[in-house]
Amino acid sequence: MRKFRGDINAPNKTGKWIISGHYPVTFLLKSEISALPIIRNENKTVSIDGGASLVGGQLNAFIIEKASEDTEMVFSNVWADKYPQCVYENEIVSVIDDSCEGYTHIRNSKGEIDWIPKGLGKYF
Repeated sequence: MRKFRGDINAPNKTGKWIISGHYPVTFLLKSEISALPIIRNENKTVSIDGGASLVGGQLNAFIIEKASEDTEMVFSNVWADKYPQCVYENEIVSVIDDSCEGYTHIRNSKGEIDWIPKGLGKYF
């Protein structure tokens, strides 16, 4: 097992598929916000952690199907998201990260963390 440091392009020298979790995919993406699994065919790696313990996260189930030894693997996923929005009208929030295109990472007055679309807040 190797320690993961958040580099989704790290080389996979095993030649086999590696499926990892415990590091939310929302922390890996720089240009979009998504909690869906990230499948990288070029280095045979899949990141599946949807950040279910984070507000705005989700629980992912990653499905691998293969009809026989002679067929390719087929990947799909299902997810559950039952978290309420953590930002309420007129609530004061702290900006954690405003560098992502389209979304702002914030903390509300209860300490909950969420991503909100840019333009939703009065000043960001």
